[in-house]
Amino acid sequence: VPATRSARFARSWSGLRPGTADGKPFIGPAPGWSNLFVAAGHFRNGLLWSPATAIITADLLEGKATGFDVEP
Repeated sequence: VPATRSARFARSWSGLRPGTADGKPFIGPAPGWSNLFVAAGHFRNGLLWSPATAIITADLLEGKATGFDVEP
C-alpha cells in the first residue's frame, strides 16, 4: 500500500494467548451485555480445549446443562 510509506509507527500490542488470572477460561455471557457471549482466556491450551469449549458453549447457548461447573 503506497500510502503507508509516509505512515508513522505509533505503538504495538499483542495478546496472542490471553489467559485469566486463575488459569480457568471464561465461558459464558459477558457481564452487562445481553447479546454477547465469550469463550476466551484459554492461554496456551486454546487448541486443546476447543472441542470441549464448543460443546459447553453450545449447551449454554441452548440453555442445557453442561456437565461442567462454569460458574465464576
